[in-house]
Amino acid sequence: MSPHCHIDHIGALSQFKQIYGVKVISHALDAKAIESGEQVGAEFYGVDFQPCPVDAKLHREEDELRFGRHKLRVLHIPGHTMGSIALYMDIAGRRTLFGQDIHGSYQVG
Repeated sequence: MSPHCHIDHIGALSQFKQIYGVKVISHALDAKAIESGEQVGAEFYGVDFQPCPVDAKLHREEDELRFGRHKLRVLHIPGHTMGSIALYMDIAGRRTLFGQDIHGSYQVG
């Protein structure tokens, strides 16, 4: 699951896919950068980003992915990038947010 298309979050996707056979999921608005190998921030880290196919492209404001009896909710939160996403899940009555670089434009509403 790619939270957004900056190199520090997607830099090893192609290696993970090759070694572990994982499926890559991204919001559609960031998928092009991942699939084309766009060097978003790569020069800052001195690395070369390898293109990686995206297996599933999310298009809605909110999606739900199921893993056994667990549901992972995916929220489209454009701001840091146009395709930024945040994830949350409810387990045993507790909600956990998996957020990353969610500062956006610092405006609420």
